[in-house]
Amino acid sequence: MEEPFMKHLFPIYGMCSILWLGACTPVATQPEKSLFTTQEDFPNLLNVKNVPEQPVDGDLNLFSDLGAWSGYALPVNQSRAFAGAFIGPMTMHGRGWIAQTLAQPTLVVNGEKYDLVRNMQTAKYLPGKLVQHFKDARLEFTTELCFATSRTAFVRSVITNLSDTPLNVSLTWSGGVFEENTTATKVDKGVRFHYPFYGRRWGTNRQIITLRNEPPVDEVTATVLFHTADEVMTVGNDSLQVVEKSDYLLQSGKSYTSEYSQTLTLKGEEADKEYVAIKSIPFDQCFAENAQRWNQGLQRILSADSPYMKENAYRNIAVKALMTLNSNWRTPAGDIFHGCSFPSYTGFIGGCWSWDAWQIASGNVYYNPEGPRVKCFLCSIIRQRMVWFLILSVIIRHVTIGATPNLL
Repeated sequence: MEEPFMKHLFPIYGMCSILWLGACTPVATQPEKSLFTTQEDFPNLLNVKNVPEQPVDGDLNLFSDLGAWSGYALPVNQSRAFAGAFIGPMTMHGRGWIAQTLAQPTLVVNGEKYDLVRNMQTAKYLPGKLVQHFKDARLEFTTELCFATSRTAFVRSVITNLSDTPLNVSLTWSGGVFEENTTATKVDKGVRFHYPFYGRRWGTNRQIITLRNEPPVDEVTATVLFHTADEVMTVGNDSLQVVEKSDYLLQSGKSYTSEYSQTLTLKGEEADKEYVAIKSIPFDQCFAENAQRWNQGLQRILSADSPYMKENAYRNIAVKALMTLNSNWRTPAGDIFHGCSFPSYTGFIGGCWSWDAWQIASGNVYYNPEGPRVKCFLCSIIRQRMVWFLILSVIIRHVTIGATPNLL
């Protein structure tokens, strides 16, 4: 049954790309000698280099994975304020960004601050992963982010001594949230932010006014754990400061690896339960499994028997669609009992719309047909609609047979 489905793959992905990403005109007219095939072959197909100036900045782009209700972005090129940091997170339930960054690195080498902007080599959004790479003659610094679960992202940073002599290295992290009424609590090797969301309204000049004199309308919990750090501190009620290593002697040819995690749990979810779940996941294993999962998904769509797959321009379109559909998938949370897909997270109120959900689900099946995503993307959407049909039929008592709610 797989062959007929695969023949219909590219009209579906082509439509998604036109709707969401714009049409692409291929330059090549002949089969290319070296075709793109792996995760590393598709850098920056989508632009997620942006930084929010305020919590409500819904037109910015970001990356998400594993059905997470949070997402992250890359700093703008040549950004001195955020080089080496990952931007966010943003919540996917329509409340906005909670931070510009929760962990900004500062690197000092032999007593002098390492210029991340000047030594930046690349900042890449790969399918399933964000990467920043910095390098000069003495030192190399690479930091990368991927999702470990639907609630937690892992960040792994590696410092390598490229010189012939030992280097004295110090690494610190700093970060904070937007909301001034947040509560920051010290936890084991980390900081937990209890972040309230207040109601908002438009002012006379179309500016957004936050109603802090009224009770919060929602809340999330953001927990940042610095697994390899020497010291973690709260700063006030909305910030953190971390000493990863101070005056660490890094020998020639050797590397030091820093590991931290960011967990975003929604209202009613247990942050401690997620903490227990991620403790057993090694960081290296997480990144290795990420590469394996995405390379397998890419292989499924790129190995289709189609003339379009003989040109990298069309392969890029297919992967862009895959990345977009994947970032729009949400796991169960709150009143979303079985998971669903959003039409978009950009400039959008959020929620699951019936018409869009069916199309998105059918598209996602192509890159993981035999895995749990078949159940998630297709069956969960059907279950989700039927649950709310039954709920509405009890409440309203007069619901058209066969009807499904348009928006959840």
